Amino acid sequence: MSNTNNKYVNKIKSVFGNLSDLTPEKLQGFVGETMILLSNLRTQFESNDPKVREEGIKAAQDLKDALTLQFESMAKLVGENPADLMALIKGMNPATTALKK
Repeated sequence: MSNTNNKYVNKIKSVFGNLSDLTPEKLQGFVGETMILLSNLRTQFESNDPKVREEGIKAAQDLKDALTLQFESMAKLVGENPADLMALIKGMNPATTALKK
């Protein structure tokens, strides 16, 4: 995992590690950092250099794995099965609800 990804994973843990300390400011900062990281990944995916694209794919997979682990921890914290919580979240998302129709 790249240094940028390590920093991001640590940020995830600091923002969501203790939900009682979650503030709108922390969440806003996290969302901003997420948008920057996703923009950087997009640049890697669109690169003409196969090595850069491959690094982007690996970085995206590392982030997905880290987010999945964090989501599972959060689900356990609120006493929910991760799959059930994900279904609930998807059901609340207007985009996914529209797809069901």
